[in-house]
Amino acid sequence: MQHRPATYQDAVTKSRYGRKTWIVYRDKLGKQIIGRWSTDHVRSALLAGGTKVRFTLIMHGIPHLMNWRMGLIMLRNARVGVTP
Repeated sequence: MQHRPATYQDAVTKSRYGRKTWIVYRDKLGKQIIGRWSTDHVRSALLAGGTKVRFTLIMHGIPHLMNWRMGLIMLRNARVGVTP
């Protein structure tokens, strides 16, 4: 069973020291979703927010705001084997 961080700060800490990329977004009901980077999470973040809402990608402990276009680019890159 994989431990999921409870807060945004936990995700930043896990990203910094665990060398994994995390994604944080809000679903349609407003609940904050935090999980390790995967194409499923990116796709869910894009569908939950639509084209106008941003989501956060946390790499090496540094949060990056991502938009719809960047999410599509990440999915395209993952299709050919390039992942953060």
